Amino acid sequence: MVIAVPNDVSAVRAATLPKPEESLADKFRSVFDKAKDAASSLVDHAATAIERAKAGTSNPLASVAGGAEQAGKTISDPESQIARLNTDGDQLVMAMTAEGKLQLPIEGVPIGVKGQYGFSITVKQVGDEPAADNNGQKPHYDVTFDKNLLGGAMVEAPVPGVDPAFELNARTTGSVTMRFDSQQDAARAVQTLQKLAAAEAVRDGGNAATKAINPLASISNPFSNPVTDNGNLIPGLGDLAAKAVEPSQEDRNFLRDHVTSYSERLGLQERGKVAVKFANLGIEPRLDNNQWITRTVQLPQNGQLGRLTYTLSGDLSLSAKEKLTIGKQEFDQLEIGYVPQNIVDHGRFSGEVSLSWDLPANGSASTTPGKGNFSALPELSNLGAPDRLSANLRLDYQTQGLADLSRTDINRLNFGVTVDNPTEHAGSAVNSMLHGDLQSAFGNLGDDLTVTARNETLGRDGVHQQHEIGIEVADVVEGKVSLEGDIGLDDVTSRRTATFTGTEIAKRLAGPDAEPPAAPQGPAPSGDAQQSPAKPDQVVVVPHDGLNVRETPDANGQKVSAFQHGTFLQPTGNEASDRKGNRWVEVTGTDVNDRPVQGWVNGSYVTPHKAGAMDATGRIDPELEADGYREHTVKPGNTIWDIAKQNGVDFDETVRLNSDHLIDPNMIFPGDTIYIPGTAKPGGPTQPAQPQPPVQPQQPSSSAPSAGSAGSPSAPSISGSSAPSAPSTESAPSVPATPAAPSVPSDSNSTSEGSGSDTPVTQAPPRPANPQTNASGRADLGKILHDYQMPDDPGGMVQWEPGAPLGWFTGSKRVTATESEMLNKLSPLELRDFNDIANLAEMIAKEHYPAPRDKKSHFTDEREFNIWGANDGHMDAFRHTYWNALMTERFGAEFTKSFTNAHEGVSGNPADREAMDIYNNSVGRRIAQEHPNASPEQLVDLVQQAMNRGELVVIDRNGDLAWSDKVSYGEHGVANDGPAPGVMAPADANARTAS
Repeated sequence: MVIAVPNDVSAVRAATLPKPEESLADKFRSVFDKAKDAASSLVDHAATAIERAKAGTSNPLASVAGGAEQAGKTISDPESQIARLNTDGDQLVMAMTAEGKLQLPIEGVPIGVKGQYGFSITVKQVGDEPAADNNGQKPHYDVTFDKNLLGGAMVEAPVPGVDPAFELNARTTGSVTMRFDSQQDAARAVQTLQKLAAAEAVRDGGNAATKAINPLASISNPFSNPVTDNGNLIPGLGDLAAKAVEPSQEDRNFLRDHVTSYSERLGLQERGKVAVKFANLGIEPRLDNNQWITRTVQLPQNGQLGRLTYTLSGDLSLSAKEKLTIGKQEFDQLEIGYVPQNIVDHGRFSGEVSLSWDLPANGSASTTPGKGNFSALPELSNLGAPDRLSANLRLDYQTQGLADLSRTDINRLNFGVTVDNPTEHAGSAVNSMLHGDLQSAFGNLGDDLTVTARNETLGRDGVHQQHEIGIEVADVVEGKVSLEGDIGLDDVTSRRTATFTGTEIAKRLAGPDAEPPAAPQGPAPSGDAQQSPAKPDQVVVVPHDGLNVRETPDANGQKVSAFQHGTFLQPTGNEASDRKGNRWVEVTGTDVNDRPVQGWVNGSYVTPHKAGAMDATGRIDPELEADGYREHTVKPGNTIWDIAKQNGVDFDETVRLNSDHLIDPNMIFPGDTIYIPGTAKPGGPTQPAQPQPPVQPQQPSSSAPSAGSAGSPSAPSISGSSAPSAPSTESAPSVPATPAAPSVPSDSNSTSEGSGSDTPVTQAPPRPANPQTNASGRADLGKILHDYQMPDDPGGMVQWEPGAPLGWFTGSKRVTATESEMLNKLSPLELRDFNDIANLAEMIAKEHYPAPRDKKSHFTDEREFNIWGANDGHMDAFRHTYWNALMTERFGAEFTKSFTNAHEGVSGNPADREAMDIYNNSVGRRIAQEHPNASPEQLVDLVQQAMNRGELVVIDRNGDLAWSDKVSYGEHGVANDGPAPGVMAPADANARTAS
């Protein structure tokens, strides 16, 4: 047997022996070599493309390459870019953000995570270059440094060719703003911040790695801003590495010394997007919905208060990525690609609401922030109600084509509203708005309201690009890392701004000043001759607290002066109507300072009155002068009672004789002339016509009066006039607690430098023999005192907290338990109406009966004066009566009676005060039931008439109940008795409303 032996033994061995298995290290080395070759090829490919683009070929990467080069120059030389700022609002933006994504399929659906880490620096010019219109002030430069973090999840729908995806991300921003007076200092700050950003990135990266190895190695807050951060308690690896690149301590102090504010933002982002590809080109539209809550602390400086602000904001933004895939390399199951992307901002709509509190400059270190003290918590102090409320809407939209790859030029529309001292205005403003009276709402806010509308065009150069490298393994796992840069100048090329205060808006709502009509012409006689216009009848001022005179026929017109009650005025013949239909009359007359003035008054508050006239100091009656009656000129402190007594004549006859020119015997003024009965010259009338005498108020006691609620309780009826008898201004004031608002002449009286010419002198007729009864058959006041007493509420007093939205304006209230139970059963709309009624009743009462300022000197302080003015007098009586009338119309008599009775179930209530309030409440309900269709304005008249007729009760100077026509306005006393046993039935907490 012959055995053939092959010539090549190795060949036999190779064919028969198994191939040795490749080690894991060899496999890793092989993959690494392939990745290195692919990356090298990718870089070469990208470099070639960029060089071609820079050489001017038509490669689509040309704009990307040019923009990246420009961005590099901006970062390396910020001073040259800052020098380009030349207009208020111009700003330099430098933002860099690193991003990482990791995505893998779960149940066939690609799901991934995403993270971002970045910084932004903004330099904004505030103010224009020195010019005449800004008093030569130089601009300053606000430098803002933000540290931005984002983390979230994303899911991609498996739709071929479209790739729709959704992201949900959480975001944080730590922001610090510094202010510099020169561009050179701003440039130094930017260069320092660039070093600080690099050091912070090294620090956070090193500390993150340290924590991964040993969580206890360091304590670091990656969310803090490095400008205000005081460093880690335990330095980590990152802190040590950061020292190599961080700025000097001198530069850090330079930044901290110029800090004006800092803020922290926490937000949520929802993003929907789709990606469409065409060969190596792609487009990715994105719609973002962002919500933020921001806390901002503005430091006190230069004697100015600081400010703490909380802001809720949100926005919708539409943008797109224009993608170009270049240098894509594939090797076995590994794919690497480089994708430069241009980001286009198509539009953004945002809104925000802020509440701010003023911060003192001299508080404790723990609650008052300042330079070097950025860890204070002002919230720990008693901030109280917010000092400012602001709201802002903004719309940005693209104004350049998609082919332009530079940062998108935009047009910006901005609308902002700011209200200072919002809690002081909220009740009256909301009440006016709910009643459709926008003019009063804005007028009440006055200069505390600022509305700003602005339209700006911004030309933006530079780039907004993202450069991304993606790695995909086996078409399964995909990872991407990228660097996004938004770098360039925002140049304000045009701006239009309109700013209005509440006062100005109210004037515009009232309409343009009406053109006064020509004076009325008499009938033309026969022939060519024309009669001259008939002279209008003299008018008299009705309101007891005076009447404003204005330059134009408008409640918001410039105030010229004021006329006191009873002043005789001569109309010029010109009349006009404002936008709300109010009649205005142009008049001439003598003002509160005895000066002749001419202007416009609200025609509702004057009435024709032929008798009487004015001389240089006050009111006179020419007919009585002609008849030769002896005259007495009123001096400060005089009363008709005193004058009649001094001259030995009857008080009633004195009142009747002087009734034509004094209008109301309860209000006379220094300079007025009083004529003495029975002193006419022989041949003249021995007694004037006997008009019906006005009311007979009580004689005041010898004790000093306490300044009370002002008004016109005893004004005589005005023939042919349906106007209220004592409104003090052309329109209701917005803040009831301020009698002068919007311009009550009684306040002018109190500041007339002691002239006394405008201070009314209250009269005192004889006191009735029995103050508890009345010859007209009115109820016995002693019986009222006994019968109108409520038992104490069994549940005592509780703190009732209204829910939203009423709680936004009223806050909690101390009420009886029964009141609280009844309020809790009201619907939100009923609560709104309830609150409106209470505010309206208080406002109208103070309008008709403001505390007379001439009585303030009898009190030790403003608080004591105001307490007296609000209780036991005509203001108090009117308020309770009008409140019950309004409540009855809205909620019905049953509910109103139960609630207002429950209101009086307070332990320790003085008996006279409780009886007064409950009795007046019943009169208000009766008025509403007798006039079921009366408007609020008509109810004012009806309550006023009841006051004048003496149907209401007040407290007299002795602390006892008295009828409202028996106590002079401003001469009421104080209830000084103790509580009395309750004899009325307890209030029914289950009483139903009529609605």
